[in-house]
Amino acid sequence: MAAADACGTPDRAKLAEIIAANGVPVQRQYFFLARLNPRIAAILQERTDEVPMGRLGNSEDVAYGVLYLASDESSWITGIELIIDGGITAM
Repeated sequence: MAAADACGTPDRAKLAEIIAANGVPVQRQYFFLARLNPRIAAILQERTDEVPMGRLGNSEDVAYGVLYLASDESSWITGIELIIDGGITAM
């Protein structure tokens, strides 16, 4: 879809990026709760073991991808899907 959204005439071309963040805890409270509840800790550990990079992502991981897309360095990017998931989709 991103590639189709980015197509068009040069004067009407639009920038369309999709950021797919998979495996990123929405709130850091999960880690706090894991200290209080062994069941939550086990679920988080199981999920961490599934990530090829060996850790769960965090909001900063996603923010750096967004920062790049918003920066001048991405000015030639017209349509991508940026997957921020620690390698899960590559498996």
